[in-house]
Amino acid sequence: EPVSVMASNFGGTSFSPGAIAWVEAAMWFVHHPEDFWKVVMDTGLVPRHKTNGEDIPAYVVDARHGTQTLLLLGACIPWLGERGAMSGKIKVHRMATLHPIDKFIQYCKEDWDYYCDKLRKEGLSGPEFPYTPDVAHKYFADYQAEDRAAIAKSETQK
Repeated sequence: EPVSVMASNFGGTSFSPGAIAWVEAAMWFVHHPEDFWKVVMDTGLVPRHKTNGEDIPAYVVDARHGTQTLLLLGACIPWLGERGAMSGKIKVHRMATLHPIDKFIQYCKEDWDYYCDKLRKEGLSGPEFPYTPDVAHKYFADYQAEDRAAIAKSETQK
């Protein structure tokens, strides 16, 4: 599992959003080891990672390397690609269940205010936190409505 998070992948804030994908990939290759050698490695596209020569060994990969590897595995192994499409739904459900909107917004505001206070101590200013629980609830309700509409549309096209 990568030791960092790519800022461009802040789709979830729960511990290890990629854990499901890594476990499923490992499970797949335990049951189908030939796919690793005959399908994945034959592409010649598996990212390589080397030690930095100081304090990071070659087996400690960063988030960018992990993301590239998972994308490659999903492209090479159809089952992993299909599971990856499903994990987005799991992330949304997990986020909403484990991080209720009101509490999540409260924590976000506390973090925001902490950094604005640091800026003020240096003579700078920062904007007020732009979200309220009501705004976040509306955004989430809009997302759910769009999601339901997309699912209904895809069901009618089958």
